[in-house]
Amino acid sequence: MDSVHTLDTINEALLRGPWDDAALHRAERLLDRILNPVRRGDTVEARIIEEEVHAVRLRIRASQLWASCTCPRGRSGPCAHSAALALAWVRSPSRFTGTGTGDATGESLETIPVDPPPTREPEEPPLWMSFTQDELDAIYRRAMADLLQGVSINDLRGMAEERGWKAGGIRKDRVVEQVVEHLEDTDETRSSVERFDAEHRQVLCGLVLLGHPRRPWDDSLETLTAVWGKLRSYRRIETYTRHLCEAGLAIPGEAVEDESLDCVPRPLARLLPPLLNPEHGVWPRVSGAGRASVTLIDGPRPEDVREADPYRFIDQVLRVLMSLEETPTPLRTPQPRPAIETEISGLVGWSYDPEELLEARRAGRLRRGQSLLLTVPPPDPILPEEAVERLAPLTGDEERLNFIVALLQAAQILQPGSPMTPWEPAREAFLRRVPMRQIGILARSYFSMTNWNELWSLLRDDTFRFQLRRDAGSAFFGMHDLSAKLGVLRWFLLRIPALFPDDQWVRMEDLDRLFRALWPRFESSVWDDFELPSYGSRPHLAEVDGDGVPDYEEPGVWDRVQGRFVRGMIAGPLHWLGLADLAFDGARLTHTRFHGLADSYWHRAEAPQASSWESALSARAAEPDAVRAEGLIVTVRPSALSGRAHGVLNGIARLQAAGPDQFRYRLDGEACLEAFEEGTTLAEIVKGWETHLPVPMPQAILEQLTAWWEGYGRLRLHKDVTVVEFGDDYALAEMRAITSLDEHLIAEVSPRLVVIPEAAVDGLVEELRAAGHTPQTATGVELEQEAW
Repeated sequence: MDSVHTLDTINEALLRGPWDDAALHRAERLLDRILNPVRRGDTVEARIIEEEVHAVRLRIRASQLWASCTCPRGRSGPCAHSAALALAWVRSPSRFTGTGTGDATGESLETIPVDPPPTREPEEPPLWMSFTQDELDAIYRRAMADLLQGVSINDLRGMAEERGWKAGGIRKDRVVEQVVEHLEDTDETRSSVERFDAEHRQVLCGLVLLGHPRRPWDDSLETLTAVWGKLRSYRRIETYTRHLCEAGLAIPGEAVEDESLDCVPRPLARLLPPLLNPEHGVWPRVSGAGRASVTLIDGPRPEDVREADPYRFIDQVLRVLMSLEETPTPLRTPQPRPAIETEISGLVGWSYDPEELLEARRAGRLRRGQSLLLTVPPPDPILPEEAVERLAPLTGDEERLNFIVALLQAAQILQPGSPMTPWEPAREAFLRRVPMRQIGILARSYFSMTNWNELWSLLRDDTFRFQLRRDAGSAFFGMHDLSAKLGVLRWFLLRIPALFPDDQWVRMEDLDRLFRALWPRFESSVWDDFELPSYGSRPHLAEVDGDGVPDYEEPGVWDRVQGRFVRGMIAGPLHWLGLADLAFDGARLTHTRFHGLADSYWHRAEAPQASSWESALSARAAEPDAVRAEGLIVTVRPSALSGRAHGVLNGIARLQAAGPDQFRYRLDGEACLEAFEEGTTLAEIVKGWETHLPVPMPQAILEQLTAWWEGYGRLRLHKDVTVVEFGDDYALAEMRAITSLDEHLIAEVSPRLVVIPEAAVDGLVEELRAAGHTPQTATGVELEQEAW
């Protein structure tokens, strides 16, 4: 670059020196992704959003250009992101500003303001829109078959005999298919579990909790099964796991992957009955110090119980969703980024304490490559303060409001970015589901969400006397990595409650023994997928106002850390979603009772069974205005009706409007015709209404249904059809013989005239031409040319 040029004199022509045409072409597409451009002297900086957020810096001094970016290419030279920053500067220098923050002494920490990313449509639909329950079942079935392909055919036959039946056929894929069918037989699999003694069952329970794969050096299974008591029947634990494999309750390690031990992968685990069940002899196992004695009991006193109400939660979700639709709300402005993070990459993306960074700078510790122990404050909540004041009354408190908004984002019902607006395809699909199916969607989204976590709620609580610390001297492990790890942790922890039967009380002290065995230290667990790194940034919990790592062996420490996390999970999201009832002794959570959690977690059902909340639903159905009818319009409070009631209405009516407090249906002729075509009779429709709706069928609706039913079949109108005319009485029979005409036939008017769908014409014409005929086609109803 010529020495006479500075930031104020460069132009686009000069940019073709440092960057090639490909980089500049890509930079053009990145111009609208630049956030918070800043100029400081001879330097310009910004954030650029692509798949990740990149911190970009460009400096011109003494005829030299320096460009840096946090993308892989930008660490070694000019990249497309720095080219985009240069183009933005040349074209619109007025966009560039600068700012900073100070502490109580007036000393300033230079920061760069950051805007929330703009609203954009999701790149692909969420899982709940992409697959039906039947399709998910089929995916798991194929996965189970793939696992069994690694088992020898003789072992598969032995597995069948062990379970009391004989596999037929000589082809392995056919034998595998039979084994899968029998594994999916609930009664047979339950009987297979019950044939084993308590020691085998506790090993089976341990295998399910650990998941897979297990490695030869992994002794977690031995440690976990010791919670229930010492195994005495066999010296080696592999003997137990091999017996379980022979019965089809576990998969041999060699069938999964090299150097793997026997395990229970998820496709198999979801087929097993509740294992933490006294009927199976696992609970209680052995009492005494350090031994779990989980007992499913009759329950606490009724006055101590807080029953879950999923219908109330859906009410709150719909109110928030509709409010955001009516008033698009921006995301909270992100925390400004410290300017120095362009030099210290270990700061990029992490939340930080400005005063702590100022102190580190005064102490001379803000240097590239130097160890720098910093606090990780919880990320700011999603909503700005003014939105919280407006929306919190809809949910009862700020914590639940932020959870609901994050949950709607995770389910992709809200579009990513700011302002927050519903994504119309997902919104419409969600509102057309009945309340319990909506709960199923939100529950599965919660299980794996990474944009909200129980840890951040704990760290915001002044009574939680611990803080998260990390070494910012390394960029190996980022904030997004931590969020992903915490999501994985929740996913694994939920395996424990997902192994309990529904509708039975469990003591929290008994649950704690299991959680403690699986998650002994906050930073590590028995699951390889949740191990915070012991190198790099090394995130860890420390005492407030200190760097000391908690001694988890010290009495009470686990309860104050992991114990509070677990209680936050159960008394927070699981209770809000209607999946867990709670019982308290004063302010202390003593018992919990699960509803539908296992089926949702293991993807066994699209929605929890509504029977657990019949009393709550009955009370809502009895409320005034739960169902109102006016002419052919039926208005209902969505959470006041069962799924079957909504099913009755969806079968004969169209949903015209869906709001947080009401759905409005209108009786619809096409919907009724579809019901009639599927074989539903008028009598069945009336009976379904009387059975599932709390009010009699209005006379106007009954009369219209009766008129449609009496007229059904008398006259049929078909849209988009084609008439085929034949030249003689034999051509129709010949066409049937050489084409797929019968698959498309709507009506045979005469031996020389038939009606087919318009969409079938091109295919039939090609079939006729392939058979040597020359059919003629024409639009309209008057045929001037000779018929075929």
